[in-house]
Amino acid sequence: MGNPDDDDINISNGTCYYAPGKKAHEQFIPCGNVDFGNNMCCWAGSFCLGPGNICQMPDEGAVYMAGCTDSTYEDPSCPDKKVYSDQPWTDMVICKFDDINVLVGCEETGHAIVPQMDMGCVCTAAASPAIESRILFQGSQLLNNFASLPMATGESIKWVGTFTPTGTRTNARAPVKPPLPQELPAGSGRLGTPAVIGIVFGILVGLVLIMGALFAFRTLRNRKKTDDSAPGPEQMNDAAGAKGDGVPELASSTFPVLAELQTDNKARPEALRSELAAKSPTSPRSSYLSGAPDQEMRRPAMHPEGQQHDAVELPS
Repeated sequence: MGNPDDDDINISNGTCYYAPGKKAHEQFIPCGNVDFGNNMCCWAGSFCLGPGNICQMPDEGAVYMAGCTDSTYEDPSCPDKKVYSDQPWTDMVICKFDDINVLVGCEETGHAIVPQMDMGCVCTAAASPAIESRILFQGSQLLNNFASLPMATGESIKWVGTFTPTGTRTNARAPVKPPLPQELPAGSGRLGTPAVIGIVFGILVGLVLIMGALFAFRTLRNRKKTDDSAPGPEQMNDAAGAKGDGVPELASSTFPVLAELQTDNKARPEALRSELAAKSPTSPRSSYLSGAPDQEMRRPAMHPEGQQHDAVELPS
């Protein structure tokens, strides 16, 4: 297909299609460089005629239609073969229709690869399909020959007369940028982004677990200390009996002791003070809060080339 990166507008370059999505034989080549826009296609060495996207074989051979470089076959450079749209090429003959010279298409019955004149192509009204549906071109009696094709793509086209191709390169290739690596190859001294994120996340989760374990440990320890320091009923009875006669024993309620203290204002026995301290209600939570400095639990932040003809004349 030639060099697709060549910026020369004067070469034949591109792939030809005779119908939507159907590639033509490789010997059908463009009448221009597809990098500057779509073009009609003709057999290699043919003449490119205009208007009408028509071709002619060398040495005044067959006049025919073929295809174009647009794979969708919607570009204006694609010849309209009408009822013969499924043929790679269609031969045409000059007929008179309503006193107007027209080019009429013919069915290709021999399935020839190389375009050639079909001697069975006639202009009779009895021909089938009807001549009206086979008219492929009508208008001026002159079909201008504007280019002589080379024998292969990638070679220079010989422009006829004063014709000069125009166009702007339409499919310039942008430089290819390599994709960014997601991770460095094994053995390199650096870590990829996913690895770094994973490490940070693991550290944060670990810190949360450690802090939770420490909190549970301290809570259990303080609860145990509180339980061990609280005196049982027997200890309280022994302390009361040590005072001697006339001192009432402590009952299950502490109210008698409080009443006695209220009547005796001279001195407060140290034994009673320790007893009251031991009897003060103490919970693991209050003991932890009173026995340790204030701490705040926070959730860790997560960041995640032939003979030339200047024109083909339709007879009058």
